[in-house]
Order: sequence, then structure tokens, then C-alpha cells
Amino acid sequence: MRIALAQTRIVQGDVRGNRERVLRAINKAKEGDADIVVFPETAITGYSNLDRFENDSFILKQEEALKEVGKASRGIVVIIGGVKLLRERDQYNRRIRENSVFVFSNGSLVLRSGKTLLASERYFEDKRYFRSYTGKRTVELDIRGRRVRAGLMVCEDMFDSFVNEKPAQMIKREIGAERLDMIITIAASPFYPGKREERRRAALRQARRFNAPFIYVNTLGIGDTGKNILLFDGSGFILLPDGGILEVPSFKEGVFIHKIMNSEHSKEWRRTSQGETLKGLVYGLREYAQENNFHRAIVGVSGGIDSAVSAVIAVKALGRRNVTLVNLPSEYSKRKLTAASRKLAENLETGFKRIRIDGIYRKIGRDIGVANGITYENLQARTRGIILMGLSNKEKALLINTSNKSETALGYSTLYGDLIGGISILGDVYKSDVFRLAEEINRKNKIIPEETIKAAPDAELRRENSEDPFDYSMVDSILRMILEERAGREEIIKRMKRNYKGKEKVVGVVDDVLRRFRQASFKRMQAPPIISISRRGFGTDFRETIINRDEV
Repeated sequence: MRIALAQTRIVQGDVRGNRERVLRAINKAKEGDADIVVFPETAITGYSNLDRFENDSFILKQEEALKEVGKASRGIVVIIGGVKLLRERDQYNRRIRENSVFVFSNGSLVLRSGKTLLASERYFEDKRYFRSYTGKRTVELDIRGRRVRAGLMVCEDMFDSFVNEKPAQMIKREIGAERLDMIITIAASPFYPGKREERRRAALRQARRFNAPFIYVNTLGIGDTGKNILLFDGSGFILLPDGGILEVPSFKEGVFIHKIMNSEHSKEWRRTSQGETLKGLVYGLREYAQENNFHRAIVGVSGGIDSAVSAVIAVKALGRRNVTLVNLPSEYSKRKLTAASRKLAENLETGFKRIRIDGIYRKIGRDIGVANGITYENLQARTRGIILMGLSNKEKALLINTSNKSETALGYSTLYGDLIGGISILGDVYKSDVFRLAEEINRKNKIIPEETIKAAPDAELRRENSEDPFDYSMVDSILRMILEERAGREEIIKRMKRNYKGKEKVVGVVDDVLRRFRQASFKRMQAPPIISISRRGFGTDFRETIINRDEV
């Protein structure tokens, strides 16, 4: 039996385009002599549609597209995710929807199954739009004259460790003493480092539970919540009960055809590397620019590590001819970092501009009666913002925001200054991880200048020392506890004292981070959209208020 894992690029809301991509993939699967072709969850609409899912006409348009997919199933079994609009209505007189999986064969619908475990966390809001499915979960197929029975799951259904009524138990009750030949799970599961291992562990539990191969097909593309850009990495696989695996490449479109193999033809798992994070950021920027009709990008570069890494990602995503680096020095800029910004442009072979900002912010300062202090420093950042946005408008180029997650968390940025931009590449990357990305980038070729790697973080806004006042190894540990582990003050202090020397200063650092974190929420509300790459990022993923007197 030959099965095609259709890792097609799914574009949010693009019913017509997604339909065409699905039909082309079906034809490729047929040409490859596949018996079954499997597509991801909500393959025609895309997954991250938010309240667009409440629009009946949008869902009905998708159902028309699914009819065409059904007609294309002659000579092959097609398994695809979609949304079913039911005749039943809820208490608000809205028609009920179910997140579904459709099985077509020989031009007809064989079965509609669906998603039982509805995600309602982070940026997932399945319960807002869909009803939990409780119907049939297995399908019998005729493959080359052989009866094949498959169990069906949708994304969250495979992650059933924390629920009492498991979709797997529903399948068990349905098949009784009979056995399954395979489990097929379709998904729209966003990427973050370690997510692939989580999927495989869940899949292995299911494969061993049924003693059957587990086929997993995930969405490829990007989605968004209005604030977070979600990366769907694909990374499909076929997993055996003994742990053997055949993998589909991450962030790569294609129709991958495999025989249901035995352990002799499988491979061991590959662990996610830091390189996967870099690949994800590049993919996310490329897709975001394409979907918003940007062909060029501008990156403000200071000679520091954040802007250097952002510039490299922009070039990898859009090509060197489509990226311009802009250095905006002042009287406070260090010559070696100003020189490093030009060297970076030379290494990347991009366009380069240098525009001094001294006269502009001095003039504004004189007009409002300010010549020093925090207001004067903010004028410098906002002058840079005005110039970068002006160039962005003039050249119709996407302005890349270069702030990292640590600075965003602490409010160490200027509203309408270095917080400007059309997208934040590093807004979900801690400062310590930015340095790791730089090491990854320089592993083969020394693209980022050594002066940049060695330079201490510095805002360069005044003549006396203006280096960042943070030990990022400590700060990032505290921020991970706040964001990803939901830890409170006392727990953070206890753990930090256990893990760091200089215990007497731990309380002061923790309290300073918590205070800055709490006070910076209004800035984060107005920051650009962030490419989400972690277990929990700012935006829809971390829902916070501007008014907050709590420690966290």
C-alpha cells in the first residue's frame, strides 16, 4: 500500500487557491501510484481564520470546493480536513460547525468524521467556533482488493493524556475485537523548538495502543491571530509501534509518497536543532512578505547583534538584492559598531545607506526645550523611526523590527522609535538565544562581524556608559519562568537562588524584572506582529492587561 503525505502550502482564507493546490497534489499522488493521499486539517480554508469561521458563506464556499475534491478522488482515496456547517443551531441562533475530516473514494464521500478534543489555549480557540465531534471514527477502505481499516483523528485528538474520554477509547469501542491497519491524524499544529518531539511521543503512544502504523500530516504555511504570526512546519511522518519513523522535511512543500514500511526501512528520530529555529524564522518572514505583497525589506542596523541577525534572516528570506541595510549614527555611536554595520552589508552583499541623525533630533530638542535626559534619548530613537518609516514608504519595502523578546518584556525600547516596523522577527527570541542564532549563522561563514559578536549591548544614546543594565543569562531565566511556566515571585526567587551564585542580589533582580515587565505591557500592545517561535510569546499567546498591580 502506497500512501501520499500531501504537505501542501495552505494559505489562510484562500479557498480558491487552496482548492487548486489540493487538486494538483491529488494528481501528483495519482501519478506516483499512491493508493491514499492525506491532507492537513482545514486544508481548504486554512486554520487561523478567527471569526471568519462564523461567516456561513465562507464555509459554504469551502464546501463547494470540497465537492470538487471529492470528484477528483476517482482512482484514489482522499482524506482531507474541512469544516462542516450543520443545520442545527446554537443558543444564539447560529448554525453549528464541526472541525471535520472527509474521506472520499471513487468520486463519493465515504465518511465524515471530526475533531473531539477542541483546543482552547494559547492562540487556539476551537471551542469558540466548533462543536466537539462524537460520531464515527473509523473507515473501511478497499485498497488493491484488500480491506483496510483506518482510525481517524484530528490534531489535538492524539494528545489525550489529560482527558478522561479519549478519542482512542472511542475508536476501541467502535472496532471491538478487530484491529486497525493504521491510524491517520491530520493537523494544523504550529512549530516551536521541541514540538516535533512532542508530536512523535504522542503518536508513539497511539501507535503502540493500537499496534498499528501512525500517519501524521500537518499544515504547511503561516497563519496569524492579528498579533502573532504562526509557523506551520509540516514535518509529517509515518511512525511504527517500535518507534521506527519515516519523516517528511520541515518547511518544505511537496507530495511525499511512501509504502507503509517495516522497521528495517525506517529511521531513528532526528532531534530539533537551533537550525530549525533559524529555518522557521526565515520561512515565516518569506511567507509573511509574500502574503502581504512585499518584495523588498529595510533593516535598521546599528552594528549590534539583534539588527545583524535580523538582517541575515531578511536576506535568507527575500534575497540580497531585495534588502537594504540602513545605519543611522549619532554623536554617541561607536565607530567600530558603525563600521561593523557596513561590513555586515558587504558580507551579505545588500544595499546600504548611512544617514546621520544628529541635526534632526537636536533641532527637535531645541524646539521643545530638551537637551539631555530620557526625553532627549527617546528623541534619538524616534528620529531613527521616522527615517526608517519614510524609507519604507518611499521604497514600498517592509520595515523589519529588530527588538528581541527580552527587551520587549522589560520595556527596554522606545514607543514609536525602535518599536516600529511591519513585523518583528526576533520578538519571540530571548536575547541569549539571539547570540545562539548568531553562532549558527557564523558556523559556516563569518557573516556577522566579530566586532558585533563581542560588543556589549549598548543603546548608544548618551556620552557616558549606556550599556544594557541587564545580566541576560539571569533575566532570560526569570522571563521563561514568568511566561512559559506561569511562576510567581516567591517560586522564581527560590529557584533562582538555587541556580545562581550571588544569592544576595537575586531578590533585587527578580523584583526589578517583575516591575519592568508589569510596567511595559502598554508598549507590547502597540508593538508590531511577532513571528511566534517559542512555547509562549507576547500577543494573543500571552493575554495581559495594561492595568495591573500584581507582581507578575
